[in-house]
Amino acid sequence: MDYRREIDGLRALAVLPVILFHAGFQTFSGGFVGVDIFFVISGYLITSIILAEMEAGTFTLANFYERRARRILPALFVVMALCLPFAWLWLLPQDMESFSHSLIAVSTFVSNILFWRTSGYFETAAELKPLLHTWSLAVEEQYYLLFPVFVLLTWRFGKTWILKFLVAVFIISLASAYWGSTNKPAFTFFLLPTRGWELLIGGFIAFYFSLGHKQLSHKWLNELGSLIGVVLIAFSIFSFDSKTPFPSLYTLVPTVGAALIIFFTTPQTSTGKLLCSKIFVGVGLISYSAYLYHQPLFAFAKYRSIDEPSSQLIWLLVVASFCIAYFSWRFVEAPFRNKQRINRKQLFIFCILASFAFALFGLIGHLNKGYKSRLPDEVLVYDNFQKEEIPDEDCNVSDKNFALGGCVKGDKTKSPNFALLGDSHASAIAFELDKSFSEVGFSFRQYTQGGCPFGPLIKNSSNDNCEKYQSAYLNDFQSNNVETYIVVSRWAYYLNDLSFNNEEGGIEPGRPLNDFYSANEVSTDSSLLNRKASILNAYSKGILKLLSAGKRVVLVYPIPEQGWNIPVRATKAKLFGIELSKTSVKREVIERRYSEVVSFFDSLGENKNLVRIFPTKIFCDENRCASNLKGVPLYYDDDHLSNEGAKLVVNEIMKSLKN
Repeated sequence: MDYRREIDGLRALAVLPVILFHAGFQTFSGGFVGVDIFFVISGYLITSIILAEMEAGTFTLANFYERRARRILPALFVVMALCLPFAWLWLLPQDMESFSHSLIAVSTFVSNILFWRTSGYFETAAELKPLLHTWSLAVEEQYYLLFPVFVLLTWRFGKTWILKFLVAVFIISLASAYWGSTNKPAFTFFLLPTRGWELLIGGFIAFYFSLGHKQLSHKWLNELGSLIGVVLIAFSIFSFDSKTPFPSLYTLVPTVGAALIIFFTTPQTSTGKLLCSKIFVGVGLISYSAYLYHQPLFAFAKYRSIDEPSSQLIWLLVVASFCIAYFSWRFVEAPFRNKQRINRKQLFIFCILASFAFALFGLIGHLNKGYKSRLPDEVLVYDNFQKEEIPDEDCNVSDKNFALGGCVKGDKTKSPNFALLGDSHASAIAFELDKSFSEVGFSFRQYTQGGCPFGPLIKNSSNDNCEKYQSAYLNDFQSNNVETYIVVSRWAYYLNDLSFNNEEGGIEPGRPLNDFYSANEVSTDSSLLNRKASILNAYSKGILKLLSAGKRVVLVYPIPEQGWNIPVRATKAKLFGIELSKTSVKREVIERRYSEVVSFFDSLGENKNLVRIFPTKIFCDENRCASNLKGVPLYYDDDHLSNEGAKLVVNEIMKSLKN
């Protein structure tokens, strides 16, 4: 096929917003659509090549996969190799283990499946994964495995029949993306079945030209079509954000925009002159390497920094991405594409050995839990806090061992007359509560379930166990001898639809409030105000139901969140020799976050059977809320108490029980 400079220019239009989006520049909030533009370009080019060679009778799978390997694998393997020393020196064990998994997945073309199973693309933690961006390469690689084989097997039926079949596949794939964007967002984002239609858009243009049609000769129509394409892409880059369902019908905006540019743009149009300019073509030529290098640069820079990297450093990394990309294009991509310098046998041997080596390194890293022995013992002491075992998670309602009556903890020789209710914040204190109860001869039943708010009728649309959890204690509490219920929950989390921001650089990913709703009281499309009122009402009903039955309720008010992963922050400081300047959160930020819940609990009034525990009085002085005590982390992540932190809350609970 003839070389089209404007396609390289379009690659520049795709890679620039992706890099600026990952750099964190809010102006480019929809920059992730650059990947969708790449899909359209790839679909067009690959289909054009296959159809042209099938027409000429020269197409073979060996030649096709050789070209794909020359184009994709050498530069990718070099990036992976360069990531290894930084990962070895800097990554904490669990992150090194995760990185090891990604090495295996990238080497076997399934990294999109790995990241679907383990993370969300827009989560903050995902920003620290050096190879996260390879999910899009995996989608294309899987497409390359299927599409040429399909064309070979069906070529005898004619291009018209093939095209009709692909149209049906396109409709099914797009419909699946539309449904999955709200019902299975992670699956929809990462996997080929809901992304394939984007590559097919480019493929349809290739079929159009292959059927004998030419680019339109009407200059004004080409001008208009290509201009509309640019406008659609620009609109999506600057208007979309992480809350935009993706891929979905919204994705038609940038993909149709890319298709219009491919279809209408010629070197004579205004858009063509721009895209064919030296700077756009130059960026386009190195776009693949720029895409490969930018994510590891950003990820390792963010990982190496305790606080967010400065904007100056981020801009420096943006520039570095393109500088390194140039050398990668010249000294890696270009030589490997030259069949005279590297023949097919040498290429395949190199790719097989490299894939095997990375997969082996990754497998060993998985088996030994992230090469822990490479780190000093004093670093591992801090790191162990973030993996602190919470032995009582086996008492969660969803566990196969759970039965009505809950897990009995404490002095098991005694009949339990206490119970612990709540979500993962309750599980976090259960171990220390177990120890304290055993010492004084008390026992308690544990009813907990992570991610499930306390209160009747509040449902979590993504966790069916919440209803089981609520039914378990509500149906059971009148049939046992429990007299006192200790209630712990992440109260404000279920009430607010914003991430917790400690206003000093620590921002925890939030969960949309509409994941939680109160059945029969408020519909899923109700206003935020009504939804909050409904959830507070459910809290009230849960507490008052226990009080009205004559039970004593020990109500633990919200436990201060931190925003930072405390053990990770402390471990990095120790590993990198950086003074940990911020180890606490402003009390005013915490009080603002919890004001609605605290006011509501205060409004429940005085009741001799209602005992209140105030964690802010435990963890906070007049100005700050502590995250560690004498160097020992009080949290095992950014909001769950470690056993050291749980001791402080349990001590207050035990005092109240003795009164």
